[in-house]
Amino acid sequence: MKSYWVTVHVRLREPLATGDGSVVTGYFRVFGIWSDEENLCDTLATEIRDGSIDWSDTTCELKNLSQMPENIRQLSVADQQIWYSSGRMFYSDAEE
Repeated sequence: MKSYWVTVHVRLREPLATGDGSVVTGYFRVFGIWSDEENLCDTLATEIRDGSIDWSDTTCELKNLSQMPENIRQLSVADQQIWYSSGRMFYSDAEE
C-alpha cells in the first residue's frame, strides 16, 4: 500500500441553501489515504455520499506521512485506511 494525498471535487446531488440565503453546489475536500493504486477510486467513492466526484478536477499525489506538516500528522488516525480528512470547502456555481 502507498500513501496518497487527494483533493476531491464533489458536485452535490442537490444544491444546499446556506444561512445567508446563498446556495452551494459543490465542495472540495482533502483526504490522506493508504491504498493500492487500483483501489484508490473505490475507496474515495465510499466516502462521498452527498454527490458525485468530478474526477477531471480531482488531484492525487503520493505523500509520505512523515513528510507532512506537524499539524496534519497530529490529526492523522494511525492504522486507518483514511488517515486524514479535511472539512468541506463549499462553493457556488450561481452567478450573482
